[in-house]
Amino acid sequence: RNKTKNSIGAFQSGAFRLAIDTKKSIVPGIIFNTKKALPPDKAFYFLPHRLEIHFLPPIIIKADETVDELRDRTHTIMKEYFLANTKS
Repeated sequence: RNKTKNSIGAFQSGAFRLAIDTKKSIVPGIIFNTKKALPPDKAFYFLPHRLEIHFLPPIIIKADETVDELRDRTHTIMKEYFLANTKS
């Protein structure tokens, strides 16, 4: 859960290391409207609000791609999609 003002928070490297080690693609999923349903300034608080989950196309691992490169590429793809599909 991202409690910052950034559209998408920083990613840890574990899932990307696993993807590279197993040579499996990453399937990103973005959940929209979480800040409306789960306000970041309230603990254990849930407001009724419709959430949307968008699954993006699989991100194929490139040959010789590092964990950091895959993590950063995935973050960029997800952030661009989020910004393009956020309803104001």
